[in-house]
Amino acid sequence: MEEVLVSKQGVGSRFADWVAETRGAVLSFSRTFWASIVNEVFERGAWYGLFSLITLYLTGPISEGALGLPHELKGTILAVVPFFVYFVPIFSGTIGDKIGYKKVLLASFAILAAGYYSLSWASGYYSFFGFFLLVALGAGIFKPMVTSTVMRDTCDSKSKRSIGTGIFYMTVNVGGFIGPIISGMVRPSVAADGAITGSWQYVFYLSAAYMVIMFFWTLFMYKELKRGKDESQKPLSAKLREMVTDLKDLRLAALLLIFVGFWAMFQQLFITLPSWIEEWTNTSWLAAHLPSSWVTHGQVKAEYLTNLDAFAIIFFNVIIAAVVQRFNVLKTISVGTLVAAAGLMSFYFASTIIGGGAGEWILLIGIFVFAVGEMMSSPKFTELMGNIAPEDKIGTYQGYGYLSVAGGFFLGGKLSALYGVFADKATMYREELINQFGMNKTALEKLGSFDLGAILQAKGVDLSALDQQLWNTHHPYVIWFIYGVIGVATVLALWFYRRRVPQIGVNASSES
Repeated sequence: MEEVLVSKQGVGSRFADWVAETRGAVLSFSRTFWASIVNEVFERGAWYGLFSLITLYLTGPISEGALGLPHELKGTILAVVPFFVYFVPIFSGTIGDKIGYKKVLLASFAILAAGYYSLSWASGYYSFFGFFLLVALGAGIFKPMVTSTVMRDTCDSKSKRSIGTGIFYMTVNVGGFIGPIISGMVRPSVAADGAITGSWQYVFYLSAAYMVIMFFWTLFMYKELKRGKDESQKPLSAKLREMVTDLKDLRLAALLLIFVGFWAMFQQLFITLPSWIEEWTNTSWLAAHLPSSWVTHGQVKAEYLTNLDAFAIIFFNVIIAAVVQRFNVLKTISVGTLVAAAGLMSFYFASTIIGGGAGEWILLIGIFVFAVGEMMSSPKFTELMGNIAPEDKIGTYQGYGYLSVAGGFFLGGKLSALYGVFADKATMYREELINQFGMNKTALEKLGSFDLGAILQAKGVDLSALDQQLWNTHHPYVIWFIYGVIGVATVLALWFYRRRVPQIGVNASSES
């Protein structure tokens, strides 16, 4: 009994020490640290406030103010632009080291504000592509400035850095969670009588406004931190030569290449699932219990459902991290990737054909499962890059991780075009109206699947029977198995990699 009491007191004492240590670290963070945290929340809110909706805007009906592009063109935009976002930091970090983070942050917010606002002028593929690249430039410039600020302000101790980076990672998801909620409320909602409220233009204005606020916030609240003596003197050309030399290390190059598969799979939650939800999942029961601004055509807006991913990460990431911290890093990533792949494959059942009335619940469970896999894999990728890096290049190798993300997002964007091949219900409905009823193709091009379905019903077509026929003929569900197989292939590649480099996933706390 006495031993148990002592044990409990020991646990209580350790917890009190942890609370005191955490409180001390938080109170020691500079004003610049907290200014950067606010920057991250707003920047991620602006980005995900648009990115979580972008597939629906690019491919949505012209009658509702969207662009009505084919999925192939959407895939090109969502391949090139995110690639650019994650490629620019390789160079912009060096610029920040040379001239100061504050100047670069101010430039990034000015570019982002102009980019988001200019998207409201876009009238087609080329204009949107060009303006979105401007947003990508600003986002790419921004990224390394905040992470470098956090790293620099928390360099006093390992515990302070751990707490600081933990706060930073959480704020990324806070911004990613809140942004889509607000943007979803202002984008178009179509009522049962066909009345449209909201506008896609408001989404762009909102993101631009966030960036204007952050420009002035940074101007007055961000104080430049001291830089190392060598940082402002190392030329960009030297860093590029260093990068080429580092990438000749096959361990690093192979790891970055393998993870392209993970990020390609990861992308589909944001750029393919929204279309699937809108066209193949019945969410009317949930819609009946939500505010009208969260609903369109009697269905829940897709961004509110995919946002469960960010919600789960905010509340469960610490728990997942605590559970997996003692295990081999590569094993944890492999299991997490399999879990995420299983989440994607489960969307096969989240449809009006297979899931029936339970489809919306299967969808939510699948998104949550995907989030668990993401929590096991994505943060561990950062840890793994630290494990493979030489002691004096840990920060540099974290930057190299962006190459993998950039390549994965490029591949993922291109793969999202498969939706147009297998699952684009609006195109299927148009073909039915043209072939069976001789309707004019031009007159139908501005309409989305909901309006096209209404026309078919008015002509006496049983939509449930037609959907079943289209399901059997076009096999739209194939896309989820393709994306899942990419995840499985990534795991197999990691297994082979681990056998060739067995020490790479081991750390001091690993048990298995």
